[in-house]
Amino acid sequence: MLRHAVLMILAASPLRAQGTVSDAFGILPAAALSPERAAWAGLRSGDAPQTVAPAPADTVLLFIGPKSLVAGAEDGHAVALAVDRHGNLVADGQAAEFVLGPARLAGATTRNGVADVLFRPAPQAGVLEGGATVGGRQSTRVLFSVTADLHSVSPDIVPAGPMRVETMATLSTGPLHDQFGNSVEDGVALPLIIRHDDGAYSLATAAAMDGRAEFDLLVRGMDTGGQGRAFVGDNGSAEAMIALDAPALTAPTPARVWPLADVEAVGLRIGPVATSAGHLLNDGAPVSARVTAAAGQVADASGWLRDGYFEAVLPLPPEAGPFVIDLVTALGAERALAALSERPTRLREAE
Repeated sequence: MLRHAVLMILAASPLRAQGTVSDAFGILPAAALSPERAAWAGLRSGDAPQTVAPAPADTVLLFIGPKSLVAGAEDGHAVALAVDRHGNLVADGQAAEFVLGPARLAGATTRNGVADVLFRPAPQAGVLEGGATVGGRQSTRVLFSVTADLHSVSPDIVPAGPMRVETMATLSTGPLHDQFGNSVEDGVALPLIIRHDDGAYSLATAAAMDGRAEFDLLVRGMDTGGQGRAFVGDNGSAEAMIALDAPALTAPTPARVWPLADVEAVGLRIGPVATSAGHLLNDGAPVSARVTAAAGQVADASGWLRDGYFEAVLPLPPEAGPFVIDLVTALGAERALAALSERPTRLREAE
């Protein structure tokens, strides 16, 4: 029993191999230690424990984040990683110096091969250059940017004349600057919301360009003007009056009346119903007409425009003419006088 105990004690004793070297990656014979592995820094043990120091800095890598900094509101973080020619992290305590735009920051030292600083650049927007030096070795150039502080941008809408229906209208903002005078970057989206007097809303979006934004609007389906506000983020402009130049009907609107064969009735065609801007009133627009014959008979008709025309059959004797036509559309009312004429050869015959 005692003999077995002695054997167990011997088996648990440290094994002191002769001529071996151990490091963080394993144990190997000293004769097998390659020149490359011999250059690895760190603690090495064996017959005589020793510490292998790294060589001077050979490569410096610089990282700056975030890539874009908000002017006057956000700190940047510059990190330099330095290694020697063998890839070892440089020794602790190496002096590091950073050049970040116009600023030069010294006093940082390496720890585990890394030196870093927090910095706040000057509040002027633009693309800046950065660099770092560790142990006399310089990094390659790094670019980072400072952008306008959008939270401090207060947009405004430049006053404009009335918008004409069925035309392209442009509304513009004034210069888009933050609290430091930086222009908003190209491509920043700005919405424009128009609250019409009848309770409806219109929405347009534009992208900033050269420190301004222009909203191109197709003025269609708008019955009234209203108040407009442009937004940069959650900052809205003051309400701006947006007037609508409502078109009028082209007067007189052409009207034609013709007799219908075999019945005591006449056909009525009104159109083309065009606006003063030269556009046909849109399909589906409501229209009504009261036709009064010279003999005193009256007939009413209502419906919708199609291709700028309205047509109806009226129970009026053809011989009762000529006829006075009172036309009402969404754009107003007008009166026309029509005598009997021939039936149009085509349903949409041009006047």
